[in-house]
Amino acid sequence: MPEMSESEMGNPQVTQIEIAWLAGIWDGEGTISVRRNKKINQFSPRVTMVNTNAAIIRKVADILTRMGIGHYLREKGEGGFSGSSRQCWIVSIETLEGAKQFLKNVRPLLVGKTYQAELLEMFVRSRISRRSLVTRNSECRYSEDELDAVTLLYRANGDQRGTSETVREASANNRVMIQSTALETGAI
Repeated sequence: MPEMSESEMGNPQVTQIEIAWLAGIWDGEGTISVRRNKKINQFSPRVTMVNTNAAIIRKVADILTRMGIGHYLREKGEGGFSGSSRQCWIVSIETLEGAKQFLKNVRPLLVGKTYQAELLEMFVRSRISRRSLVTRNSECRYSEDELDAVTLLYRANGDQRGTSETVREASANNRVMIQSTALETGAI
């Protein structure tokens, strides 16, 4: 189990038992994936849990807060999702840094979502390491490894609807941008 120093989390009162509980509840109720913003052709981490039990969501949000992990908390009214008549709440981590911190502490304890966590961790680590390259252009460029991780994450989560087309489209845009940048910098 990973040990956390005081500088790694906002409050040293998060116990290893709480982190193990968080991993267990995420394994059963959470999602580890990426989200695509089609308007700007951008992928971002999406570590999300939806639940109808407010006490569970409150505990998840409390642990994330004490670990110093930024997250969003949203409420969906009754019937907020197709086929649902119950009220539910959503807690999600949608930033590179937040996903990195979450995965660093929770991934070693996951059982059912280990593969998704490893893929997202690879994607996040790569995006963070390439941050300076990404900010040079107005559009976001992705490496082939990053796009492969996105494709595999979608497949692992069972979302085949449009996945290959979506990633292929991003990949085609990515190749054009990489070639253009390489020509500008004299790399080719």
